[in-house]
Amino acid sequence: MDSGLVKIWNDKNARSILNLIICLAATCYLALLTYDVVTSFTLHENVILSIEFVKKEWGSLLKFILLIIALYYCSNTKWYSNYPVQKFTGSHLFAQLLTVSAILAGAYVSIMSTDINSAIQCHLTETQCADDPPNFTAISVGIILIVLFYILHGTHSVKLKNEREKHENDQSEKLRLAIQIAPPPYFAKKLADYSDIVEDMFQEMSDRYTSLLDESLPPKPIQEGEKILEEQRVIIRCSLMALGRLAQAYDNVDPSEKTAVKYRANLMLCLKSDDDICSHFEETHTTEALRFAIPFGAKPYFKLYIDERYSINVEQKADKLNNADLFEIDREGHIKPLVFEADETVENAIMPVYWEENKDVTNYNVIGAPKSIVKGGEQFISNTVKEARAASYYSEDIQNSVIDYFKNDTKGRSIVSLPVATRHYKLSQEHKEDIDRFLGVINIYRNTEDIFAGEKKNFEFFADFTRPLRLVIARMAYTHFDSIAIVEERKADKSSTND
Repeated sequence: MDSGLVKIWNDKNARSILNLIICLAATCYLALLTYDVVTSFTLHENVILSIEFVKKEWGSLLKFILLIIALYYCSNTKWYSNYPVQKFTGSHLFAQLLTVSAILAGAYVSIMSTDINSAIQCHLTETQCADDPPNFTAISVGIILIVLFYILHGTHSVKLKNEREKHENDQSEKLRLAIQIAPPPYFAKKLADYSDIVEDMFQEMSDRYTSLLDESLPPKPIQEGEKILEEQRVIIRCSLMALGRLAQAYDNVDPSEKTAVKYRANLMLCLKSDDDICSHFEETHTTEALRFAIPFGAKPYFKLYIDERYSINVEQKADKLNNADLFEIDREGHIKPLVFEADETVENAIMPVYWEENKDVTNYNVIGAPKSIVKGGEQFISNTVKEARAASYYSEDIQNSVIDYFKNDTKGRSIVSLPVATRHYKLSQEHKEDIDRFLGVINIYRNTEDIFAGEKKNFEFFADFTRPLRLVIARMAYTHFDSIAIVEERKADKSSTND
């Protein structure tokens, strides 16, 4: 039985019918109660609200007042919602009921207008009407109900108007946001084209890597290995150019127009501090290149290498993004990526990434790329200097150095950092067991504030759209790391042979 009642109560239509019955009953009872109160009032010897009248009719007066308060309270709640009524009339039950009640009360008063006319004539002609006094009871009840319904209806109408305006404003804001974050019309097609191109270039990269790895073939000379590494860097820079152009397009900056807004992109390779491949970067990244190290000597878990060989300056193209090329086809039908020169304005550096249980240590990770590794997700910084100033968890000396760094580096007034990993789906909550899947960070930055129009939602959509492209770049980084390891191993073998 209980479950049946609960089921009926939870049914929207059943509650609507119950609300209708309650509202009709309350209105009828209010009319009858008003009639009784006014009748008692007019029949009293003194036509004033005397103490004797209150004592006699206190029960009816109390119910009358409580019923008015209850109706006023209910007019500001949602209990009166009746979905069938609202669907066919465009308004809630309460507003419809008040309107109908006021009309009926007005019609009733109109019918009794003879009494009103008699009262006016008695007053104007100063004739005695004591023998046949006009009946004010019905008139008074009608007037009271009309005034009461008018007040409640007005209050309820204002509330509904405010709700409607709020709903319209919310819809307008959603529409404005949808228009604002919408990519250019050619973005989707070019994203698909670039993804295909980068995938094909990775296949070419894998073929060269296989030839380097194949033990059945004679070992390639060190110079040949270095050549393969440089070819891989060309492909990586070409892929970064594709991603940078897409970011430029999503940011609604026309690359064909001459503008002071400049975009750049780089791939910061992520290596463990004790990784053997780190020796490959020792010539170009000295100990002095380490930035933002903790002063009390904590050892970073990772090192992020900023290297000009993995950095590009996104070009201005006269033919816009639609016809921008990334590759050529040679005579043998192989893809030959265009050579985009490394960004010479980039200074080689190392950023530490602290990975410890101690929260005070992890708080020293600099905003941007190191944070994206530790947090396991994308980082959006619309104003680098402002963000650095807000990083109050840094020690004062670290914070000042970060602020000075971004002030002096005018290339990066706003930055987005996207972690490069072999898989992004279903990271664990703390992603501790997933940390080794991160191979680097792609940074896209520009020389003015508010990249992606300063809207984080824009960037989040862009990050989702380009995730497949970033996964291909992750496989490139993985292949590149293995290639570096092979070349370094052969260098070590040759060195030991010479010894």
